[in-house]
Amino acid sequence: MNLPLINIINLLDCIKQASIQRGVTKFNVNTEVRNAYMNSLSNPKKDLVHVMASAKEAMKAVVAEKMRLFGSSGKA
Repeated sequence: MNLPLINIINLLDCIKQASIQRGVTKFNVNTEVRNAYMNSLSNPKKDLVHVMASAKEAMKAVVAEKMRLFGSSGKA
């Protein structure tokens, strides 16, 4: 049985990891990725290209952290 966890933004990392060990197979992290994107836009640079690059890097950092936390780094 696949068990999803929804709205995990306020859960501690140790709880997320324990959930994986207990069979949770899906975490919805879109809110956290979107928050990183929007936060990066709140400090805009002069050029749109730099703004978008900064937003992309902020999102990539969140995704990389979640992959590490969920044990999926290097498994693509």
